[in-house]
Amino acid sequence: MLEKKINVVNEAISSISAYMIQAKKGKRIAEISKQLCDLKNAPTAILVCGEFKRGKSTFINALIGRNVCPTDTDICTSVVSIIKYGAKEKATRIYGDFSNLKQEVVPFDDIELYTVGTAEEIGNTICMELEMPLDELKKGLVIIDTPGVGGLDPRHATLTNYFLPQADVTLFMTDVNEPLTTTELDFYKNKVLQYAKHSAIIVNKADLKDQQAVEEIRQDTINKVAVYTQTEPEALDVISVSSADCIREEEHLGNFPKVRNLIERLVNEHRTDNLEVICED
Repeated sequence: MLEKKINVVNEAISSISAYMIQAKKGKRIAEISKQLCDLKNAPTAILVCGEFKRGKSTFINALIGRNVCPTDTDICTSVVSIIKYGAKEKATRIYGDFSNLKQEVVPFDDIELYTVGTAEEIGNTICMELEMPLDELKKGLVIIDTPGVGGLDPRHATLTNYFLPQADVTLFMTDVNEPLTTTELDFYKNKVLQYAKHSAIIVNKADLKDQQAVEEIRQDTINKVAVYTQTEPEALDVISVSSADCIREEEHLGNFPKVRNLIERLVNEHRTDNLEVICED
């Protein structure tokens, strides 16, 4: 749909380009054409955030179909992982202070050494850029896994807050076993909604409760968020998933086809917004 809209705009530009050139506005036509080309090929950054131990890394593994983010029950992700398409597997470690960042390529199998632990244990790693030849990423998606907020290490929240403004679409992760807290509501209202024009709430670990209980929790999440953020319930995208079921490849479980449809819609809405800005200019 977006590609058709871009093609329509390109055709319109072609039809008036001769007149624009005569009016000495050829440079502007060239600029718009380049912006349309960039929009068509630009990746879309999808950031996953939420409190610690909500299953963010497991969710991302299920989404891309590869166990790349560490997910042991006794560990928490300590850095940001930026996962994007590449013809070959490549892991680049970015470390140091924000005022003096350095980077190095490290063995792909050593990812966990730089993503789990204290700042000292992981060599003050800030983020990992992971390139992978996966079909899900080849569509132009860049997935950003963030440390959980609300834990004992304030560095985790700092990293998440630093990367939030860089996202085009934000997915906020909650847990069916953990009642939605005021801290979570504050973070969603004051951080996610502040930066994310396109966002959704993912109620994870749906395999831990029966279907009726999961739906009640999903509806309760909608109601609480709607009241707290003064948003119409119908305007909220809240979906329940089971990342574990998806990874186990259980038939028709996990709800990930619906997740992928939701992401595709949010990505198209983001890109359509950018197209409208170009057309208005």
